[in-house]
Amino acid sequence: MKRYLLSFYLSNSFLKSYKYRKRDLIGPRSNRLTTVIAEISGSGDNDVARSTDLIDACIDAGADLIKVQTLIPDETVVESHIISHGLWEGKNLRDLYEISATSVENQARIFEYCNKHSIPIFSSPFGLKALRFLEDIGCQAYKIAS
Repeated sequence: MKRYLLSFYLSNSFLKSYKYRKRDLIGPRSNRLTTVIAEISGSGDNDVARSTDLIDACIDAGADLIKVQTLIPDETVVESHIISHGLWEGKNLRDLYEISATSVENQARIFEYCNKHSIPIFSSPFGLKALRFLEDIGCQAYKIAS
């Protein structure tokens, strides 16, 4: 049986902290070949109700973990970068990130929802401000942004 390594580490204490999970999802004691991680990021259009509906649908579809991206536009993109082609041609890249990123306020609510419903959630922080924010809300695992 071949197991695939993921590009990040989730500690067993993180995974076991969710009471509804009675088994190891990742690691040497896992009897699973795969763990399904649902990446929702900006799919909720910065709307908490839409994001939580999406999370519920992901869990109903068999997702084991939820992953988001924590992006604070003013620390991620310089204002002078102009998009050269496509739908956003001529626009500032920071404007695109402002529209597409989930606000930290809404992301905090999404983490609260997942924690309340024992759904494991983690994030890819895109900078030090994002990392500090995630530390403040108790995020227990991170994927290095790539």
